[in-house]
Amino acid sequence: MDSSDPPHKIRDEHDLALADHLRGLSPGLEDPDTLRDFVEKIAEAIYITTPDGGILYGNPAFLELFGAETLEELQQRSALELIVDPSLREEESRLLEMHGRVVNFEFEIRRLDGEIRTVRDIVYARRDEHGKTLAYHGILVDITDRRASERALRESEEKYRTIFENVQDIFLRTDFEGVLLEVSPSVERHLGYKREDLLGRTFEFIYVRKEDREKLRETLTSQGEVMDYEVEIRAEDGHVLTVSFNGRLVLDEDGQPGGFEGSLRDITERKRMEVRLGELSVRDPLTGCYNRRYLDHIRTELERPTSTWGCLILDLDNFKLINDTYGHEEGDRVLKGIAHFINRHGRAEDVLVRLGGDEFALLVQAASLTELESIADRVLEVAPFESPAAFSRGFAFRHPGDSVDQVISQADRAMYAAKGHRVKPPSEVEEAS
Repeated sequence: MDSSDPPHKIRDEHDLALADHLRGLSPGLEDPDTLRDFVEKIAEAIYITTPDGGILYGNPAFLELFGAETLEELQQRSALELIVDPSLREEESRLLEMHGRVVNFEFEIRRLDGEIRTVRDIVYARRDEHGKTLAYHGILVDITDRRASERALRESEEKYRTIFENVQDIFLRTDFEGVLLEVSPSVERHLGYKREDLLGRTFEFIYVRKEDREKLRETLTSQGEVMDYEVEIRAEDGHVLTVSFNGRLVLDEDGQPGGFEGSLRDITERKRMEVRLGELSVRDPLTGCYNRRYLDHIRTELERPTSTWGCLILDLDNFKLINDTYGHEEGDRVLKGIAHFINRHGRAEDVLVRLGGDEFALLVQAASLTELESIADRVLEVAPFESPAAFSRGFAFRHPGDSVDQVISQADRAMYAAKGHRVKPPSEVEEAS
């Protein structure tokens, strides 16, 4: 071919070359009309350019890719103008000259409306019998949306990984047998175990009670999920934590149970606080004794038909006079002192309740009235020497069917009946001697 050859001949030769190329991609396209129809309708952008970037041909998909109505619109520009980074075109040309073919070369193009798209190029160099490059034949595939999806996926994965690596809770995933498939790095902070030492092992060894694991597994399998499921686990150094588990059953591709996943949150401190707040709600803040509200907590136990116990009531004498004479600070000291005195001479299983003001009730675990009287007498014996103030006392033994209120009321009446026989404090015993 020389410079005298008409342009249409060059085009025809390129068409033939393109036809050879396309037959390699889609065997069976032997008929020229079928081939041209295929090229015109194919979704991929097919093109032919000169080595210096002049556009010789572009199918409808090629025109659409660049936002052109006609081929003439594109031919007014060089292919180099339509590429965002011309150096990539130069690199592709270098590879074509070296290898004759380039596959999956990616770069960005600029449409006529200015929009940037990312494409993947499959191109080969058409050469004459002397090896001179006549044109580039190629197919462009628009991968902009795919790249955006991949980028979004990477960003999502990076975000997930960041969250996963910095999450405060312990995230975990196991197979159906409980073998640990994944666990967040936070497991080391909370439990002391190295993440890599846990993967591939069952998590059963962390449960304080093995039956808790089986119960949780059964609940997850039957219900599909759990929320705020509390269980005690053991850290590597042996200390026990209370955790709240939120998790779900994971199904495999056949819809069958395939494993479990969820998160553990350390609520040990919260549980301690709840216990503490619970204690404060049933404790007298001044003396530390239980209050009347506590009686409601233990009422069911105390009123069981087989429960045997007695109530010893102590009421300070002339307590108002102490407050009026010495002030409330001294009155508070006396109340704390009498509570300490009663507790010291009670037993560990007995319960001391401040009924209100200067009246206390000691609930004594006694098997008989005789045993209750023995304890009451012992308190009387040491009171003159150890009690911080004078008091009157009364007691009553619970009989089957008696309520807590009935027993306390009986002891209270006995105490008032004994008011004339009050117990003297140590100061009065010393004065009398």
